[in-house]
Amino acid sequence: MAIRNAGPAIEVSPSVWAVRTYQVPVEVKSDRRQALAMRWLLTSARGRTGKPMHERLAGRADGCL
Repeated sequence: MAIRNAGPAIEVSPSVWAVRTYQVPVEVKSDRRQALAMRWLLTSARGRTGKPMHERLAGRADGCL
């Protein structure tokens, strides 16, 4: 549940039209959404200090619920 809540629903993708580049919102596929959520949770937990990793991950996961 925490991974689903932490993942993005949409992201922007560059699209070139004529000589200009536009940022177009696109839906994130489920595999990429899960990978980004896990990466963000791990990065956030690693940034905190003072507790063992399993407690930091549990704290980050509780924050996403």
